[in-house]
Amino acid sequence: MNPISSISSFVRNYFNFSGRATRGEYWWPFLIVLVVGLALISQSWRSVLWTEFRSYFIAYILFLLLTVAVLLPVVYLVVLPAATVRRLHDRGESAHWLLLCVAILLGWGLIVGGTFLYDLFTNGDVSWDSFYFLMVFGGIWALMSLIGLLFLTIILALPGNVGPNRYGPDPLRPELGEEWMPQPARANAVPSESDASSATGENLTSLYPLSEPAPASQPYCTQCGTQLQPDARFCTYCGTAV
Repeated sequence: MNPISSISSFVRNYFNFSGRATRGEYWWPFLIVLVVGLALISQSWRSVLWTEFRSYFIAYILFLLLTVAVLLPVVYLVVLPAATVRRLHDRGESAHWLLLCVAILLGWGLIVGGTFLYDLFTNGDVSWDSFYFLMVFGGIWALMSLIGLLFLTIILALPGNVGPNRYGPDPLRPELGEEWMPQPARANAVPSESDASSATGENLTSLYPLSEPAPASQPYCTQCGTQLQPDARFCTYCGTAV
């Protein structure tokens, strides 16, 4: 799909959480949202950081990483929720992957909220202790968030399933039909004799018996004809060894 048709399809299905979305339908709007969001946030933070921490270039880089770690789950979960769900459906994945974004945002809320409460109940002003706390724990959480978001982004970037899946028909190949038939589980199935014999050239009846062998008939003594017990070693009448 070209960019115009992709964005048009995205707008028409903005609130549609069912079905599947192609990579073009998802990534062209995502690219626009990401570029605009990074430009606005980077410009606003740049003015603050260069004013208050003019010599802390590392802090500026870390804040940019924090921006990505916060902006990506917001885009996936808040800005493009329906498109993200349908892109996951196109891969045959469940929308439960978005719980990762929920966990990331909750973690940021705890870190920022804890910093705010610390300043509120200590001296009522922003301190260097709270700044270091935010930088250390924010950096650790940002690294963990980026690792999780990398896996989610890879899933969203991979090609969709060819043909229909459990979430709907293939948007790129509608001629393959709309009905999805799940494949039967054959992991523990015993192969049929004809299939196995044709594959291996051997008769597998002995390996996979169709029925249990019939029990042996009751034994009798060869000398006197007395009926014996199944596990007897000697005839109880004449003493002949069985």
